[in-house]
Formats: sequence, structure tokens, C-alpha cells
Amino acid sequence: MLMTATFLKHFDSIADPRIERCKKHNLLEIILLAISAVMSGSEGWEGIENFGHLKLDWLLQHRPFKAGIPRHDTIARVICRLKADEKEIAKLIVKQKADYILALKGHHSGLQGELEAWWHKCQREGFTADNFDEHTTIDSGHGRIETRRCQQVLVNKSWLNNKYRKRPGKYNFNRFH
Repeated sequence: MLMTATFLKHFDSIADPRIERCKKHNLLEIILLAISAVMSGSEGWEGIENFGHLKLDWLLQHRPFKAGIPRHDTIARVICRLKADEKEIAKLIVKQKADYILALKGHHSGLQGELEAWWHKCQREGFTADNFDEHTTIDSGHGRIETRRCQQVLVNKSWLNNKYRKRPGKYNFNRFH
């Protein structure tokens, strides 16, 4: 993944929610670490920390990481505090004509329910080439064969409850198996 200064500049406007004495690690470094780790397949806060230790040389090409790689609990605490800026980050990304992914978890249960209902509606009516895509990979390693499948359906935002239409950009609902 090519990480340019222009890409990192998009995150300059994010306000650091921490008080001054708690800023051992630079906010942009934490964001760079988290985005890079997740895009590379890391899962969970410990996975992000482990990615940082494994890819420190690469990360140092883009930021100084003077305080080293933050611990997983620090990463989690900082990223979770940014949740209030989630919509602003999405607007900034869409404004730059880029895409973003929002993982749906418990705090998005209403939206998740709406998207599940849309999925079932499309499935019932029959997926088409205009609203559905699927990609499958098969890999082997560690003595086993792994099949990964991603299914994606394009969501008609007007079908969703009004309170879920405000998020900018297109809605694609993805399932990973």
C-alpha cells in the first residue's frame, strides 16, 4: 500500500480528544497504524499492536513513531474516543472522492437490522448484476485450506429509515464468510 503525505493530510483536521499530558503517542501515528493494520487484515486491538511491531520499518517511512508502537489498550482508548468524529471523517473521505468502510457492531444495531432486511429483500427478489457482487479466494497454509468469500449488495438508501440516510456516500452491505 502506497501511503502518501496527501493521504495522511486528510486526517490533520481530526481533533485529538486526549488531554495534553496523555499524548505520549502522536494521534496521526495511531490513525496510520490502525488503518494500515486493518487494511492488511489485522483484527482486534492486539492485532493492530502486533502489526505495528512487525511493520515498524515500513511505518517509520511515513511517520517518526518517536514513542514507539502504542500498546493495544492505548490504541483502543484513542480510537474509541474518536467515534464522536466518525461522521465528520466519513464526510471528509467522501469529499475527496474516496470510499470508507464502517464496521457494524452493537452500537449500530438499528442500521444493521435495516441492512439485513434489505439483504433479505434483494435475496428474495433475486440478486442481479446491478446490485450484487461476490468474490471468493482459496488459500492454503498452516496445514489447512481456507476459503474466504465476500458478498456485496448495493443498498438503495431511500429504502432505509430516514435516520440512516444521513451518512454520506453510497451504501454497500458486505458479508464476509
